Amino acid sequence: MKTVRQAARLSAEQKQSIELAASYQGVSQIDFVLSTVQDEARWLVEDHGAIELTVEQSAKVAVALADPPEPAGALLEAFVAYKKKISG
Repeated sequence: MKTVRQAARLSAEQKQSIELAASYQGVSQIDFVLSTVQDEARWLVEDHGAIELTVEQSAKVAVALADPPEPAGALLEAFVAYKKKISG
């Protein structure tokens, strides 16, 4: 695995806080920082792709999936055009 170097400037207070937190977990400062940042990054990436719905919105989605509306004319026209295009 190829690695890269990344640096950050910290205030004395930030450094002290990281040192203390790392010592509570019994890990090095760099291990603490990397683990914490990676966990947060993973959570943000996963959360960014998630959609949260209210109970009412969830019910509307369930109804639409169970009994979908008829396709609109423009959708049907696009489907016919697509089928013609891919069939040569």
